[in-house]
Amino acid sequence: MIKTKVAIVKCNSYNPSDVRGATRKLMDLLGFDTNTSKDLTLINPNLLSAKAPDRAITTHPVVVRAVSDLFSSNGNKVLVGDSPGGADRGVHRVWKNTGLLDAMKGAAGKLHSFEGNPVVKVSHNGRSFHVADVAKKADLVIGVSKLKTHVLTLMTGALKNCYGFIPGFRKAVYHKEFPKPDKFSAMLVDLYAATKPDLFIMDAILAMEGDGPSSGKPKQLNLLLASTDAVALDSVAATVIGFQPRKIDYLKLAHDMRIGRADLDEIDIIGENIAECKADSFELPSNTKLKMIPDLLVKLISPYIWAHPAIDHDVCIRCDECKDNCPTGAISEDGDKLVYDYNRCIDCMCCHELCPNKAVYIKKSWLARKFIH
Repeated sequence: MIKTKVAIVKCNSYNPSDVRGATRKLMDLLGFDTNTSKDLTLINPNLLSAKAPDRAITTHPVVVRAVSDLFSSNGNKVLVGDSPGGADRGVHRVWKNTGLLDAMKGAAGKLHSFEGNPVVKVSHNGRSFHVADVAKKADLVIGVSKLKTHVLTLMTGALKNCYGFIPGFRKAVYHKEFPKPDKFSAMLVDLYAATKPDLFIMDAILAMEGDGPSSGKPKQLNLLLASTDAVALDSVAATVIGFQPRKIDYLKLAHDMRIGRADLDEIDIIGENIAECKADSFELPSNTKLKMIPDLLVKLISPYIWAHPAIDHDVCIRCDECKDNCPTGAISEDGDKLVYDYNRCIDCMCCHELCPNKAVYIKKSWLARKFIH
């Protein structure tokens, strides 16, 4: 059996010269030819929300610029695009606040908005998606993800980054249709299989630990990773931060469907030694321990063990990002405060993910606090 390659290189800062060198080294390790002529290359970073790069919420703009320069060096047309949260308020604001607008000044690669541009229907396993047409039209598609924890899927990286191919409010609809981690993960795997980018590069120089993907804490790992298999890349990254890859729903599903490889025995890790890259301490999401409880026990105690989003009104700035993006309309105004209707809330954590000020936190039952901390 030919093993899937995952390359790991050290990169101790976001100094542009260091990042360019590390990115070039990743491609050399993989044997990936960056000089092949392509009519159109699409680079898809994680632009979750309009936050500064030192928050570790988005792919660092220096990494995006390095990848753009590398793949446009032979005159190829390169576009950099994503569909971030809050794009309805203007994607230009996201580009500016994440540092991408400044980083791409003078670059051959150009910023591209998925919003308001054509979409195309793609399908896998009987499930259909409408994605930005450039994601299928491009000759080369490169996902440039951020390594982060995630309160719904436990972690987010290369595979989940494909969610950014879906423009507009459809992403919120999927959260409503698939509110539970296993169902949501199955949808993500089908989306990945239907879009299947050609190359994946992961920014783990500054990762996120704790209750990510937006309210966690930055964590210095000083790594860049790459592969042509998102499942393998995420599995190596998961191992670095302390997860067993197949304990993460979407990695197990993708592996079992043979869409990618999640067993390290089937992965050829090149470059740095993974044992030397493992984080000494990395705070996993607060709901991680729930995955360890047997399903039968979960069913018995589920009425008494819950975790819901809640709003810290002392921190809330009333931007209404949570209310405007809630897929079930579970958040409403009560005087000058926002409140939840938990009969409508599906715990998809979109509000937690998109809150710009970390005002949304996870409220837990007494029993849940015994299992989740």
